[in-house]
Amino acid sequence: MPTTDEIVPKTIQEFFSSHHIGKEARIAVAFSGGSDSLALLLSFSMLLPREKVSVFYVNHHLRPEQELSLELQLCHSNCQRLGFSLEVLALGEGNVEAQAKKCGEGIEAAARTLRYEALYAACREHECAYIATAHNADDQMETLLMRLFQAASVTSLTGIAAVSQSSGSPTLIRPLLTLPHRTLRDYVERLGFQWAEDSTNEQDTYLRNQIRHTVKPQILALFPKAYNAVSIMSKRFSDIASLLQTWEDDALSHVKIGEGVVQFSLAWYQGTMQEIRERLLFRLYAEVCAGETQRLRQAMVVRLQEHLDISTSDTRLHIEAGNSSVLVVDGQVVWSRVIQHSHFLFPLKNPRKIQEILFPEGIVFRINELQEGMDSQLLMIDADSLENAVIRSAEEGDSIELEAGSVLVSKLLSSYHIPKSKHPTVPLLCDRSGIVAVFARMYGGKDRLARRFKAPLARRLTNIYSSRIKE
Repeated sequence: MPTTDEIVPKTIQEFFSSHHIGKEARIAVAFSGGSDSLALLLSFSMLLPREKVSVFYVNHHLRPEQELSLELQLCHSNCQRLGFSLEVLALGEGNVEAQAKKCGEGIEAAARTLRYEALYAACREHECAYIATAHNADDQMETLLMRLFQAASVTSLTGIAAVSQSSGSPTLIRPLLTLPHRTLRDYVERLGFQWAEDSTNEQDTYLRNQIRHTVKPQILALFPKAYNAVSIMSKRFSDIASLLQTWEDDALSHVKIGEGVVQFSLAWYQGTMQEIRERLLFRLYAEVCAGETQRLRQAMVVRLQEHLDISTSDTRLHIEAGNSSVLVVDGQVVWSRVIQHSHFLFPLKNPRKIQEILFPEGIVFRINELQEGMDSQLLMIDADSLENAVIRSAEEGDSIELEAGSVLVSKLLSSYHIPKSKHPTVPLLCDRSGIVAVFARMYGGKDRLARRFKAPLARRLTNIYSSRIKE
């Protein structure tokens, strides 16, 4: 029976042979410094010429600097001992958090997105055809458990792929996917190496860690051959995924696909099997929003499916999904990309002056003198009360103080049935104190004035403010 020292390199060698990866190939290693990635690098040092291997460490700037500094020292030391140089890829302070906010995803997902972007860019620079990660059998089990109990799609139950290819990027390989973490840890330990421990791996604030620390040990205690079972089930679901892919490709022949828009019959869609529908929606979103970084969330797909499933030929429906818009009318579904509107900001140096300001998207903002007989719904403001006034576009997170309390501008505009895509085109009057007014009447809503600018009868009103779409 092979020893631990033999199992890990032998597994990788067999992986290389089965996927026709020769010693002449340039391969990058995503090196975290932990026992798994160190086991991968140790084996590579025995199997591949060192000049063919590039080693990259991604610094997410999510942990204390002292911990990161000590970890990097150990990583450099281990790489040097094995004859490799280590290149650190820094994501930059706050970039992961900004990505999470921008794409509406968690820190883990945002970190993964930016990590692979940095790794792929480094691979292209170093002309690496492959990039190897140290995902193992424990990662596979945790992933499948999460997807199973989140009711993810059948095809997602294939788990982590041993090989992933995408156009224009190096091939992602995971040679250790069949080996459990304890085997890799024992391998590194027997060879006399120390590894880094990421403190976040012990924090149960992350779902994966909760599964790793509580659920998985119980499963392994009950099912000693669980790793093998997971591997078998992953292969079976891969076969199902291949079959569904064939059906999906055939189904797409019924969809009219144009640049930034797809169209199909509602009756045809409802006649396809449920699993195909879900896959089609993800794929059609990719067709509509090609090149977009924002992904279509699973919850949005579920919501869209629910609406399309109960729609009829008489249904008139409009749904916003990510950066796209879905319109159902006369039994047809038209899914189109939403044009992202330009933001604007204009300093209002003289808020009492009669003027007309033209903004992007043909929006006209007007200030007129207060006169008798004017539309009573126009906003009447004491311009002398404004300090450092500006007119700008509405942004995510804006709020205005109304009589009933603070209200998010986005919620206010949605209550007027103004599409989310048009929210950035709505003008806001702001000053040092915050948002003074929201001008939504041009889209069928109402113009609203902040509570603090509602003038008492004795207060002098100097101007009226309004906006409109240029005719």
